[in-house]
Amino acid sequence: MTTNRKGFTLVEIMLVVGIIGMLAALAIPNLIRARETTQRNKCKNNARLLMDAVDQWAIENNKASNDSPASNCSDLLPYIKNNLLPVCKAGTAYTVSGNVTNISVNCGGGSGPHGSWTSVSLSE
Repeated sequence: MTTNRKGFTLVEIMLVVGIIGMLAALAIPNLIRARETTQRNKCKNNARLLMDAVDQWAIENNKASNDSPASNCSDLLPYIKNNLLPVCKAGTAYTVSGNVTNISVNCGGGSGPHGSWTSVSLSE
């Protein structure tokens, strides 16, 4: 009498589920950290974009070193692609403060479901 058993035993299935769970436990924190780093870098790059727009605005309009653009960045629209100001991931607008030679761009920062990121502030 021969029995033809096909399929997996409960122990084999539990072993596979356990291995998948351990791999997920290792991978998910790294994915979250990479996402937050990407969001922070996006804010920094948007701030650099606005700082470059300030430089272009100052050169094109013959501004003195103590002049400053509007804090809501409306003066910078012609110097940004599609005349659209970048928006922070937190949903806040970037603000520009200081003068042409000492410009500072600030982002409100924010929080997501897995933590918060600090505000980004760049100065030339």
